[in-house]
Amino acid sequence: MSQPPEREQPLYAWIITINREPTDNEFATCLRCLDDESYTKICNIENRDDAWRSLLGRLIPCIVMKQRNVSRSAWSIKTTKAGKPYIDAPKEDKHLGYNIAHNGSLVAMAFSLGRKHKVWNIGVDVVKIALPKGIPFNTYIDSLRHKLTTTEASYLDTSQMSGSEEDREKRALNRLFVIWTIKESYIKALGQPPGFDFSRVECRIPDEEIYVDGKRLTGWEFRLFKSNVGVLRSNGSVFREYRSQAGP
Repeated sequence: MSQPPEREQPLYAWIITINREPTDNEFATCLRCLDDESYTKICNIENRDDAWRSLLGRLIPCIVMKQRNVSRSAWSIKTTKAGKPYIDAPKEDKHLGYNIAHNGSLVAMAFSLGRKHKVWNIGVDVVKIALPKGIPFNTYIDSLRHKLTTTEASYLDTSQMSGSEEDREKRALNRLFVIWTIKESYIKALGQPPGFDFSRVECRIPDEEIYVDGKRLTGWEFRLFKSNVGVLRSNGSVFREYRSQAGP
């Protein structure tokens, strides 16, 4: 009798919001929870905000494994041949494939538990839906044009959209970050190194299709999230909008 097909493992996405800066004691306490290699890497990050986001990103896998009742002494972080980290656990179906991304006030983790070959190819990206401070819309789009295909660039052409200039730019910016987070999450899922040519990946938004090197991508699933976050600052609360993308 033939074996039933192996069940697909669910994909989870955790989003952590950072609404204030940590105290020195909180930072030190979290830092002591890390392994020696992670501890050293975090200590070498000069910017405090970047260090805090990176630290949280390294703590989340520990929390996931604790919730799954796997003791810390029973698992270890290993890497694939492409250098992509995963958690090696004592039981074959307890391996944790994951990916971390952080931007501004968000830290995101996409993960799945199961057999190694089933959970390795997971990627996530997160980006704030806003122009970099002081950079005009057209200048920003032009700076990224070399990472877009001709088809993708056409989706950002505000002259083909209706509404006010502000509305058209906002719509184009949202489309840009949909494209950007899909590309980033896919490349990270593969474990590709920095310098990968983004224009090799084409997102055809109206058709909800993705092409890589001219061929339609199959066997992949992408999940798009939008987060509205209230961030506490010294002069009051600031609301920010983020685009997140996860895919196995």
